[in-house]
Amino acid sequence: MKLPFKENYFEESKERYDLLRNNLKNESDLNGKQIRDILIKEISLTKLKFTQEKNVRGINENPFDLIVGEEEKLELYGFEIKGDTDTFNRLPNQLRAYFFTFEGIYLVLHKKEKPEWLPHQVGIIRVFENGEIFKEHISYIEDPFNISTDYEWDSLFKSNDLGINSKKIRDVLKLLGEIRKNILFNRFFAVTEGYNTHRFSKFYPLTEKQKTLLIGFDIPYHYSLLLKDTSALEKKFDLLKRLCSIGQKGLKEYEGEDDEKDDWIDDDEE
Repeated sequence: MKLPFKENYFEESKERYDLLRNNLKNESDLNGKQIRDILIKEISLTKLKFTQEKNVRGINENPFDLIVGEEEKLELYGFEIKGDTDTFNRLPNQLRAYFFTFEGIYLVLHKKEKPEWLPHQVGIIRVFENGEIFKEHISYIEDPFNISTDYEWDSLFKSNDLGINSKKIRDVLKLLGEIRKNILFNRFFAVTEGYNTHRFSKFYPLTEKQKTLLIGFDIPYHYSLLLKDTSALEKKFDLLKRLCSIGQKGLKEYEGEDDEKDDWIDDDEE
């Protein structure tokens, strides 16, 4: 996802960033809402979708400060915003939820410095009072598949007498990850028709490949449906055969009556 913020490590923007950073102590303090408004103003100029923390009837439906999504790839980025008078006491627990949900995570600050213990995968965004925004550190999520190799997978499969190709299994697991992305994107951006209806007036559908994979996971269920359908068809087919048999018998009797009638007419005419 391409976020619409400048990056302080590029030569064309570094000079401007350094100037603003050196003057940061002279700016007014900003609270979380003011920082979020600056972000939203910039994001609103793009095609990216966004949603804020939301409570409905006492239920926290969206516990994240700001979520930004890209429809084309169904990517979600989460932004945890800390105002100048906020602390980082709750941040470790908040980040656990962020890591579970998003492909990219950013801590958004104004005057505050990032905590020393902050995981290196978390990006840093700095906003300034005049509305300018800079990325100080890029966010990235490490691929869990990189901790193992195809050789290790294949060796384990071979040791268990399985003729399975590791690449195919990895592709399946990655596809499951894509399905998870779809579910989360719909979680935040689909429009439901009513509470607990399980129906959407707008949603982001699964691909045919994803649907095929999911059907494969529930073969017993679909097999039972096919058996029911087959049984129903067999009953209809038996009924059809009986009807055909009755129809043929009736047709023969009808044709026989016509022959007798014709013979009687012929005799009379003679």
